[in-house]
Amino acid sequence: MRVWAENPEWLLLLLAVPVVVGLPLYVRSLSGLSGGRRWTALITRSLVMTLLILCLAGLQWTQTSKSVSVVYLLDRSDSVPENLKAAQQEFIHQTKKKMKADEDRAGVITFAGQSVVEQTPIQGDYIPPIGKSQVKPEQTNLADAIRLAAAVFPPDTAKRIVVLSDGNETTGDALAEARRVAAADIGIDVVPLDYGYNHEVQVTNLWTPPTARVGDEIPLKISLFSQAPAEGDLVLSDNGRPIVLDPETGRDSIHVSLQPGKNALVHRLRMDPGGADFHRFQVQFVPSRKLDDSIPQNNRASAFTVVAGKGKVLIVSTSDEDDARFVQALQEENIDVEVCHAEDIPTDLAQYQPYSAVVLSNVPADMVPRPLQDSLASYVKDLGGGLIMLGGNQAFGAGGWIGSPIEKIMPVDFEVKSKRQVPRGALAMVMHSTEMPQGNGWGIRIAQAAVDALSRLDYVGVNAFDSGLGQSNWVVPMQLAQNKDAIKRSLDKMSMGDMPDFNSSIQMAVTALNQTDAAQRHMIVISDGDPAPPSTGVIAQLKRSRITVSTVGIGMGYHVVSATLEKIAKDTGGRFYLPNDPNKLPQIFIKEARTITRALINEKPFNVLVQSTTGLAKGLSERAIPQLEGMVLTTPKPLIEMPLAAKTDTGSDPLLANWQVGLGRSVAFTSGMWRRWGPQWLDWEKFKPLWSQTVRWSMRKSGSTDLDIQTTIEEGRGKLVIDAVDKTAGYLNFLEFQGRVIDPALNSKSLQIVQTGPGHYEATFETGAPGAYIMGFAYRKGGEGEWQTVQTGIASSYSPEYAQLQGNPSFLARVAETGHGLVLPLETDKMSNVNVFRRDLPEAVMREPAWPTFLAVALALFLFDVAVRRIAIDPRAVAAGARGWIGDLAGRWRGTSDKESIGSLKRRREQVQEQWRQRLKQTAPDAGLPQGPRKTYEPGATPADAASQDDFVESLGASRKGDGKPAALNRDADDEGGATGRLLQAKRRAQQKMEDDAKDEG
Repeated sequence: MRVWAENPEWLLLLLAVPVVVGLPLYVRSLSGLSGGRRWTALITRSLVMTLLILCLAGLQWTQTSKSVSVVYLLDRSDSVPENLKAAQQEFIHQTKKKMKADEDRAGVITFAGQSVVEQTPIQGDYIPPIGKSQVKPEQTNLADAIRLAAAVFPPDTAKRIVVLSDGNETTGDALAEARRVAAADIGIDVVPLDYGYNHEVQVTNLWTPPTARVGDEIPLKISLFSQAPAEGDLVLSDNGRPIVLDPETGRDSIHVSLQPGKNALVHRLRMDPGGADFHRFQVQFVPSRKLDDSIPQNNRASAFTVVAGKGKVLIVSTSDEDDARFVQALQEENIDVEVCHAEDIPTDLAQYQPYSAVVLSNVPADMVPRPLQDSLASYVKDLGGGLIMLGGNQAFGAGGWIGSPIEKIMPVDFEVKSKRQVPRGALAMVMHSTEMPQGNGWGIRIAQAAVDALSRLDYVGVNAFDSGLGQSNWVVPMQLAQNKDAIKRSLDKMSMGDMPDFNSSIQMAVTALNQTDAAQRHMIVISDGDPAPPSTGVIAQLKRSRITVSTVGIGMGYHVVSATLEKIAKDTGGRFYLPNDPNKLPQIFIKEARTITRALINEKPFNVLVQSTTGLAKGLSERAIPQLEGMVLTTPKPLIEMPLAAKTDTGSDPLLANWQVGLGRSVAFTSGMWRRWGPQWLDWEKFKPLWSQTVRWSMRKSGSTDLDIQTTIEEGRGKLVIDAVDKTAGYLNFLEFQGRVIDPALNSKSLQIVQTGPGHYEATFETGAPGAYIMGFAYRKGGEGEWQTVQTGIASSYSPEYAQLQGNPSFLARVAETGHGLVLPLETDKMSNVNVFRRDLPEAVMREPAWPTFLAVALALFLFDVAVRRIAIDPRAVAAGARGWIGDLAGRWRGTSDKESIGSLKRRREQVQEQWRQRLKQTAPDAGLPQGPRKTYEPGATPADAASQDDFVESLGASRKGDGKPAALNRDADDEGGATGRLLQAKRRAQQKMEDDAKDEG
């Protein structure tokens, strides 16, 4: 064991310890203490200061270990041939023979686009079975695998990573990650999985112009690469419909003969009037012989073209009857309108490129999947599109949009945040563990989605069965949904047990719901349905309390007792769901949350207030605006425009609000459902002008006429090229740009567009994943004027993973060099000589901080120092007290023999007293004999001697029985020794008391 200081510079303070400690001697601040106490205090202070300095220095105890841990990284991406994947496990089996079973450890991680820990580093010969990777096999992310391996190593061993890969990474930076782990003394060995294809055909690119005009004839440029002569058919399609390539025969395919190297073909297609505005093209090569092609995934390519024209608006509706007059009004104002039902809403962001604005007319959130909500938000913020939301009983907060991405870009909050009285709703959720893998995790996620969809004025409570307590327990007690973040954190910690029956949980929820002042009470039960059904009494109580119950059966092909759940929902007026797609579960709960957010609907007639006569309300007169019969309550956001408001008893609420958000614009109109809430508006003369100017304000302002835009993808990177010229063919220099690019996963990143030549601008971006990359940017001339927006895009047909025709051992050699490791062979006959557990790594150093111990000792010594200076201790008193305590303790342990010894002493004392009495009687004169003359003086028998003799007898405990002395002698003795007499009297009294006590004890 060695000592190591993390911050050794603090140790210099040790030089100041003698000065600080010796200062009290100089100033005589301890002069009131004795010498021993003074030196004890000084020594204690020295130790305290020293320990605190060692704590600041980060003193640690260190130990070293010679054990080695090895983590194998197995590349399971699609670019690795199957025979090499099988050889990976054989390499592990052979090289593990060199490990020391009692010291070394081995672990396994498989990786492709993501990494999975198959086995953490453990001792022993066990090798886990390696199946097919299901984590993005179309990608290779070696950097992620190295990062994960570094995290799973045990701290008390030397560490080595062994990479078995073809070296073709499609995402991440493995070299940077290798440098990072090498700095942490982790070695990296590599095993190249080398291969090469000799017969392969690739469709390397399909290029079409990103934008076109009606009547244009656009080129479809097809590029192919072939390693050897090959033959096959090419098939082209437009939005899924085959394109006729041979007019003479009417065939939708043409036969091609490919030469080694690059091959190019061009087909031209006219953008006819009345056709689609968005064209997704796809080309496919079908080889005539299977031997001519090895990788089928790279035989396809795609691209898209948007036909530009006058602004077009997409109206998403839930009722054709309600929106018919609204659509007619826009068409009569020469706005190109396309209507689709909410169930058929486009789900691909690229499909929104032909539209300058989108209108959601009374569309609930559960009909728009969450990824599409993200797409619509990006369509507005990043691509400059417009979004209008019209109200109704399924819109805004009443439609479950609270907390959605759409709410973030709207000019109003979908909750009522004022102090006005709004009928509340209450939602109780009963959670039960399911037998579906990750079922409990899904339960937590969908419960959180339901919380997000609630208003802050609504109540929410969640209970679950606690297996430890054997009863249902409130995870989230019934409360107002004011602090949604705290509620969701509680749900994250929720542990759902397998409840025996529904009765207790539902009864608990009923009691909590009835204690609220909610106007609408609803319950959601998520379960696999196997608990015992609720009793008829509980169902009757639900009906009496007007509590509806919806049930969700979670099992997805596993164990689900749907009959029980379906009956609960049917008996209480709720809905039963049996989803087979976990991605639809959050939408179900959002739909259920709408049940209690109906309180946000205000169906009372109101007058309209005109708050601005410019902008969207231009030309309107307040007295001429008809009443509306209903609206959805919302709260205006700061810094918005609100030209129209609804006049209510408590003031006003937003009716028409708008603002600029990112590159686009959004509008909220909180009324709607024209046949029900606005029948008078349909005949109002200003209905058409109001909506034409509102829709036109929101529409994207296209500025592409001055720009020639080209997009390409080369070696995994996209490139945007812009040539800007004016109508006179003059270059437009120093344009100001703001741009974003959205990848297929809807991640938005900044697009840095820089000028590289006269009127020439470029930008690059990553294109690792296949799919559509949508770009939107705004520009203006000379840093002034109105921003013009442009949208374009490009499609990455397939992952670069499928473009690899051979391994990349040179890249792996660089990784090994960076990680101070070796390049190891995969050949079977050479594996026996490979030792990945060799002891050439830096020994593992385990450091244990010493400061907690030092700090505790310093605290104890500090208290001792205070005691030494404040408390004076007399050693003699302490010793006396100790002796007394020891004597008292010993006395308690004495047995009956001690009591007998005391009794023997008392009896011996009585015997001596009796002997002296007898002796005195023998020497005293006989009372019957004649007395001789009294001697007044005898030298040998003075009165003092007689008194002393008498006192001696009395001191032994004998009493004086008779005179024994002349009275005159007694008086003389009293006169001469009065003090002595008083002492003798006290002594006799004490003696008498001792005798009485002895008799009592006897």
